[in-house]
Amino acid sequence: MRKVAVTGLSLVSPLGIDLESSWKAAVEGRSGVGRIRNFDASGLEVGIAAEIPPLADSLEQKYVPKRWTRQMTRITRLSFAAGMSAAECAGISKWSIDPDRLGVVFGATGTGYRIDDQMADLKSEEGFRILKSMPHAAPAFLSIALGARGPSFTLSIACSSSALAVSQGIDMIRAGRVDVVLAGGGDSSINPEDIRGFAGIMALSTRGCPPEEASCPFDRRRDGFVIGEGAAFLVLEDYARAKSRGARIFAVASGSAVTSEAYNILSPEKGGEGMARTMAAALLDAGIGPAEIDYINAHGTSTKLNDPLETAAIKRVFGPRAGGIAVSSTKSMTGHTLAAAGAVEAVLTVMAVAEGVAPPTINCSEADPECDLDYVPGKARNIPIRSAISNSFAFGGQNVTLVFSAPQPPSNSRSK
Repeated sequence: MRKVAVTGLSLVSPLGIDLESSWKAAVEGRSGVGRIRNFDASGLEVGIAAEIPPLADSLEQKYVPKRWTRQMTRITRLSFAAGMSAAECAGISKWSIDPDRLGVVFGATGTGYRIDDQMADLKSEEGFRILKSMPHAAPAFLSIALGARGPSFTLSIACSSSALAVSQGIDMIRAGRVDVVLAGGGDSSINPEDIRGFAGIMALSTRGCPPEEASCPFDRRRDGFVIGEGAAFLVLEDYARAKSRGARIFAVASGSAVTSEAYNILSPEKGGEGMARTMAAALLDAGIGPAEIDYINAHGTSTKLNDPLETAAIKRVFGPRAGGIAVSSTKSMTGHTLAAAGAVEAVLTVMAVAEGVAPPTINCSEADPECDLDYVPGKARNIPIRSAISNSFAFGGQNVTLVFSAPQPPSNSRSK
């Protein structure tokens, strides 16, 4: 079985329009949550969200060919730009790899093409309505731009979608079907329809005052997630190939697990049993013991139900050592980016491994007896990270855990 390297990263998030700015903001503990600015939300029960900064327009201009812009929705354009940025980071181009050995896997629940957009396009001869509505538009455009003739497709399991894309990419390289996979996802569901929908099932925070404190995972005050948007990609590559071409290896994609709780369409399994099974299976797939995990990027949604159950699941898997592992929810800063969340958080987890920094959980200041782990409250922490996991737990009990490891053990690793 082939080893898998992470050789490229990109991140467009509420914290910044690229990897550098997003990572810097995450380490500094800055919130991307604010009042909704892209439309009039005055009539909605929830008027806050974590929106991508306006400067993202410059990213589209840099990467998206003008002839394609009218064929894409906003999130398809941003996802395409993120994919091209990740390929650029890895030094991958249509001339540098056998096109039949390059794949693109994308996680999404749609393209952000709303009813209002469709009605507007009916009046235009250049509406491109079909192209804008295709769930596989982003990987299709990326395949064309990169000349990727390997597998190219979209996967959808709610907010685990892009984590599943990364897991699938790992498996494809391990199996020898391809040498390089561009894996990621994108989502932009900050619109009146989706906000009303999530509010209707009481999933969203209604605190909103001040907005930057509304997402508070593992905190006693939590009352729901803050909806966010984003796009992120990882370039996964056969390790031997990456080494031979002298590529920077951010981390090793050691393994993953994909499970279904088969329990409830909205609620996680009691006691966090399903979450625990997923984490344990991912460690087994990676060939890594619980004692080697130094950081966990939690699903950590800031909902009443998820956070204590994920805490209980971590305790099930890691036992007495659970309290000594740095666990953080970067959703406290990015909000919940839905289908993009798995890739967004995978990128942040890889950066944590590469830089030896555990990002903080901001707004985690009032203790909850059911949430009693080390959530890296308020301030990032410099720690040697041998291996880390990233959790994604979706509605329907569709769970994914990814495992990333340092290419070489940190110099001051606890394994010495």
